Amino acid sequence: MAGRGGAAGCPALPLASGRSIPVLGLGTSHRGGYSHNAVVYALQKCGIRHIDTAKRYGCESLLQKAIKESGVKREDLWITTKLWHSDYGYENTKKACLESCERLGVEYLDLYLIHWPGARVPGKSNREVRAETWRAMEELYEKGLCRSIGVSNFLISHLEQLKEDCVITPHVNQNGIVTIPKSTKPERIQENCKVFDFTIAEDDVEILNGMHDGRHVSWDPSLIV
Repeated sequence: MAGRGGAAGCPALPLASGRSIPVLGLGTSHRGGYSHNAVVYALQKCGIRHIDTAKRYGCESLLQKAIKESGVKREDLWITTKLWHSDYGYENTKKACLESCERLGVEYLDLYLIHWPGARVPGKSNREVRAETWRAMEELYEKGLCRSIGVSNFLISHLEQLKEDCVITPHVNQNGIVTIPKSTKPERIQENCKVFDFTIAEDDVEILNGMHDGRHVSWDPSLIV
């Protein structure tokens, strides 16, 4: 359990890759979802060691600066980033991974995710592009450039297809695995880090679990075949 007021000693979950991912991290995003000072605060004052980003968010190079300023060692961090659909495909994926590493100022990624199941490649099905993209992800994993690999926003149907097409099963689907709340406000980040200091009664958990009605507040992956 983490100490009060921070994420120090944050629990971690084991992945099939043999690595353990911190269950609490700091999320980033585009459209106002990044703050240099907030990232530095999270790393220095709250004990956050898991940072989640993506090429789509446009802040990988900014994160490099914040991480350096924080003084936290690379080996103490878990850095997740994601491959955007404009870079899908075997060769493009390998190139995009190296570019993300360069922007982040790291030699490897702790976790690299395929961001979205839709490919938008003329003349090829989504499944075909996902399969060749995943083949590159497997190679990046085998070479050690990505310590773990996975997918994001994939539904069961997408995962079942990929399982038939892959050699290495995704280590992460990023659904129900970790919590990566986004915030640009230090006080909110501090509050988010206090999740280990309380428990929720089972009756209340059942109520919360029953609130989901299947709606999507952003893009809907169920429309992707």
